Amino acid sequence: MISRIRKLQSAVLLAATFAFTSTTFAANLLEIYQLASLNDPEWAAKKAKFLGDRESVDQAFGGLLPTVGVSAQYGQQEYNGVSTDAMSNDADSCADFITDVTNAVNDLGNNVIPDQIPIEGISGCRNVFGNTATSTQTSTTQSYSFRLSQPLFRADRWFKYKGAQSYEKAQESKLALAQQDLILKVAKGYFGVLKAEEEYRLAKMEKNSLETQLTEIKNRYKLGLARDTDLFEMQGTYDLSTAAEVFAQVTLDNIKEDLALVTGQDRVMVTPLPHNIPVDAPKPLDIKDWENFAKQNNYQIIAARFALETAEKQVQEKRTGHYPTVDFAIDHTNSQGSSGLVGDTKITTIGLTMNLPLFSGGIVSSQEKQARHKKAEAKHNLQLATRNAVRETRQYHRRVSADASTFESRKRAVKSNNSAFKAIKAGYKSGLRTLSDVLRSQKKVFTAKKELTTARFDYITNTLHLKKASGILNPNDLEVLNGWLDTDARNISNSEEDLDLTAKEIGGIELDRGVQLRSFDDEKDTQPTETTGKSKTGKKVHRSLFDAYKEWANSE
Repeated sequence: MISRIRKLQSAVLLAATFAFTSTTFAANLLEIYQLASLNDPEWAAKKAKFLGDRESVDQAFGGLLPTVGVSAQYGQQEYNGVSTDAMSNDADSCADFITDVTNAVNDLGNNVIPDQIPIEGISGCRNVFGNTATSTQTSTTQSYSFRLSQPLFRADRWFKYKGAQSYEKAQESKLALAQQDLILKVAKGYFGVLKAEEEYRLAKMEKNSLETQLTEIKNRYKLGLARDTDLFEMQGTYDLSTAAEVFAQVTLDNIKEDLALVTGQDRVMVTPLPHNIPVDAPKPLDIKDWENFAKQNNYQIIAARFALETAEKQVQEKRTGHYPTVDFAIDHTNSQGSSGLVGDTKITTIGLTMNLPLFSGGIVSSQEKQARHKKAEAKHNLQLATRNAVRETRQYHRRVSADASTFESRKRAVKSNNSAFKAIKAGYKSGLRTLSDVLRSQKKVFTAKKELTTARFDYITNTLHLKKASGILNPNDLEVLNGWLDTDARNISNSEEDLDLTAKEIGGIELDRGVQLRSFDDEKDTQPTETTGKSKTGKKVHRSLFDAYKEWANSE
């Protein structure tokens, strides 16, 4: 709990720091990554989607919990008709009159003179059978009811809950994959700027060199020591180099803008990459080992596995549409009325309710077939994800191996072409070589330098792609790369815990059933190692991107 609070405090302070600066100059790769974590809209959208999708688990679990409801009702009735009080009096009078008449008839039958019959009762009978007097009466009723229902056997809801759990795990894997994409995007953007800066510098150097040579040719031409063809050829080459410089500048500006878009800042500054970076072959060297890493750790494969598991649970859920359901329920109703015709009532019902669906028009069978087809789709998607992961792992393993094996050759090519250029230039001055030879040789020098620059940055991005394909890319790789830069690594946080993706947290989101961004470092609990050191010769020595494997392998 304390570590989570500290993380939250660090995140709040970091966000506040960047909130007060509209233009931020971040020369550190880790700073760029933290800025992207806070400001990249694509990453923020994926986190929001995950948080929304995760609610499906709570919703599915809620179907297994009891439901409680209370309702109240109030009503007022108005009666407008014959007066009930007057009718009651007339009925009594009429009844007495009928009784008197009946007694009189009996007396006459017995030769007895009857008593005098009060004729007032006739009006009572007339009112009873033809009463037109009306009255208005009002009565009220009020009631409330309470109901508690607990599902006892709901197979469909149970499998829906289990499917939601698998779906959540699939979304966690996709979130981890999204963070790997963010790491790769930041690294490619950062080193893309460095590469563009280097290419712009080389283009400018080539143009300046050609400009100096053009001035020299013009002077020689004025003295009659150079031919027209030499001047025209030099001028054309110089014009092309000028266009190349402009294009390199535009490319650099565009790439910087792309990186600024990810970080949310107006401008960003990057730190140069030294030339003595460690360019190692993949370790382990066997491509089969990397294929096994991919099959076990690639998050596209993991997400596809959980998607298949979700589809299997959905098939079971739809199949239970034919199963009976059993619910336990308690109902209590209390009603009161102001009319004398309806008294107060209290009714409490406790019981079980069973429902057995017999036929639903074929909907259940159709839904089960649909779920089976979706399961087949998920199975094929898993096969596709596995093949893609293995294919990408193989391809990037070959690329990294080729980058490592040809890197030294490219460095030697720069030296040899530079030496050749100097010799050819000297030969031109002594009349043994033509200007075309000089220009071709100089072009080879700058081409070799550009290829070496491309190889350095391609090695970095290809290695990160290899790690992503095999599922072991994590922010620690950015920490290693940050140590390669020509400045002390100014981490925003010195805590390795703040940079790692753990099984409990991804991008500030706590996970209940976690997915983890794996790396070889996860295999052992070691103290954080220094990102840089000094060799015996005093030169700066950088950690390799495969040092994590070395540490892991040595611990076995």
